[in-house]
Amino acid sequence: MVDQVEETYSFLVAKETTLESAVASDMLIQIKDMINTKKAELSTRSKTSQLWINYQRMLRTARMVIRADRTGSWMMHLRAVSDCLPIFAAAGHYNYLNSAYLYVQEMCQLEARHPDVYDKFSRGFHVIRRSNQCWAGLSSDLMIEQTLMRSLKSSGGLTHGSGMTEEMRALWTMSIPITSEYNNAMQEFNDLTYTTSEQHR
Repeated sequence: MVDQVEETYSFLVAKETTLESAVASDMLIQIKDMINTKKAELSTRSKTSQLWINYQRMLRTARMVIRADRTGSWMMHLRAVSDCLPIFAAAGHYNYLNSAYLYVQEMCQLEARHPDVYDKFSRGFHVIRRSNQCWAGLSSDLMIEQTLMRSLKSSGGLTHGSGMTEEMRALWTMSIPITSEYNNAMQEFNDLTYTTSEQHR
């Protein structure tokens, strides 16, 4: 079996086969089944092994959530949120559990109820991109925290210095487009821009 794995790897490096065909090969499926069988055996034998295997499963789910958002994969996103459900239940986060369960139910019916929205989400438009890079997708709540909430909570925002009166909220909200234009003008004047460097592509 090791020789077959080495041969498949050589074919991939030489581009004589595709990644999809290699992943779908019977050999890799057999290896995956053997690994899962060994994990199940270790889980029944030792509580420490069961703890570490569950920890690895949680990390794999967390990586899937990040990968789905970064790459804009809608189906991977739904799979990752579904895998988070038992983690929420085990951790006692029942509000997250109920909300995520309802979210997955609704999104699984999106194709039938709103095919136009489903088509856009399937093409990666459920995430926000600030640059045209493959690994640059951001979830909407993270984007709000990085832009709107950061300016609201920073110095000069509503929670630091300006106050939370109705007049100040209206003034702050209406002045955001103007201050944004000033920010862009100052960047152009100083020949400075906030862009993605080659190091982070």
